[in-house]
Amino acid sequence: MRHEGKRFSNQEIHIDSAEYEGCRFENCRLIYSGGILRLKNIVFTDVLWIFDGAAANTVQSMTLMYKFDGVGKQIVEEIFSTITGSTMQRTFWDKRSLEVPAVCETCYTVFGFGIPFGYVADSVAGPCPQCGSDGRVLNGGIDGAGNLRLLNHHFVSEAFAVLTDSEVSVTDIQNLRAIIDNVKRQRKTLDEITSAIRETSEALSPFANVLTPKLSGDLYQLLAVITFVESSGDARDIGQDGEVNRILLDELEKAAR
Repeated sequence: MRHEGKRFSNQEIHIDSAEYEGCRFENCRLIYSGGILRLKNIVFTDVLWIFDGAAANTVQSMTLMYKFDGVGKQIVEEIFSTITGSTMQRTFWDKRSLEVPAVCETCYTVFGFGIPFGYVADSVAGPCPQCGSDGRVLNGGIDGAGNLRLLNHHFVSEAFAVLTDSEVSVTDIQNLRAIIDNVKRQRKTLDEITSAIRETSEALSPFANVLTPKLSGDLYQLLAVITFVESSGDARDIGQDGEVNRILLDELEKAAR
């Protein structure tokens, strides 16, 4: 299939399944599965790149190659030198061997996981440097500027709606933060958050299931929403999610230090 002069907005697109010329992609999730990319005169705005299938296998393999000193690491570095033509700029997560954040599923430790030039959403990572268990790379992608976007939009939106409800007080939100901190410190299971919320807050009790993270990384997503709500006063509109994403990255960076 061939597309010419089209505008794609707010869609999930398997980018290697068709040919594109003179097209615009705005706020799209672009899934690349290892096929030939047939792109000409394309404009990307606020897109996320996600690797899947054969492409995901290649990225995982390059990750393993890079983690070993010697020829494998040299090969990966030469590939990226060829692609960029210069030294790549690093973020906090990738300046230590091109790492992105992963969260242990047992102790909630945040640690770097080396997946070069993008990453595979929801990948298993590890072992955790603290307890040796598996972790999971936060679901998300790399935007057109090379920045990490890690928000679980469905979970974040639902949590934001609950925490900005007029019946929810500042004390309720502070108690929720205390619950999350306690779960992390005592390595409790995510399911235990549900009962703790019901026991601690009458206003939040009906929404305990909504506020309970399903994945270890969602724990930090929830902390980011709490911080955003606390800093935004009476804000009732999450608006652009860039600020929440920035807070999330800050939370992950602090936890990893």
